[in-house]
Amino acid sequence: MSALIYWVVVGGAYIILWWMVFFVLLPIGLYNEDDPPGQFVPGAPPRTPAARKPGQFRWKVLAATTIATAIWAILYGLVLAGVIQL
Repeated sequence: MSALIYWVVVGGAYIILWWMVFFVLLPIGLYNEDDPPGQFVPGAPPRTPAARKPGQFRWKVLAATTIATAIWAILYGLVLAGVIQL
């Protein structure tokens, strides 16, 4: 396998892993009107998730990057050790 193809596969694996982790983290912290009673006041305007926790999206991007990098490093270590072959 040529070096270029090797790095494309390794980089593509990281990108796919990052998106998978990001989509798992997206619904965390969101709510809707069907949540348990006591969280909403009748007649009050609906709150948006962004208004509840500013900077939540940035936190999720950073968390996805950290988690994906850790998982990718483990998988890449297994490739270097010869446990997994590309």
